[in-house]
Amino acid sequence: MANCSFDEVSCANRSEIINHPQDQIANVHIVDEANLAAGTYYKMWDRRGKRHGSINMKCSGGVTVTLWATNDPEATTASEATWSDVTNTITGSSTLVDSGDMYFWDGNIVCRKMMIKYVTADASNAIDIWYYESP
Repeated sequence: MANCSFDEVSCANRSEIINHPQDQIANVHIVDEANLAAGTYYKMWDRRGKRHGSINMKCSGGVTVTLWATNDPEATTASEATWSDVTNTITGSSTLVDSGDMYFWDGNIVCRKMMIKYVTADASNAIDIWYYESP
């Protein structure tokens, strides 16, 4: 958002860019899948310096979920060695199976990117995952 004003001391027009905190909020339905074949799937996102957030999951049919983080700005695939498992840090559990819970973090997960890894046991499943982050 731009803000224009006149500075009487310097007799000049001023233009400012205001980046309100509400403009920095991310609220995304990151996974919305059903009846995926048995396999391992990944979704990643760039946190862009956000410190606070929550993740809400509604999974059924033998879906195992883990959460990963990295500070490597060039990490674009799940196979890169820079990813660290942060599932226990966020949820208090090493894995989440058929989770229907919501988890919050308040500054303890400060990283560049996060990734959700979800493993399906067979083609009878449903996965809905949302995340919300703020500065």
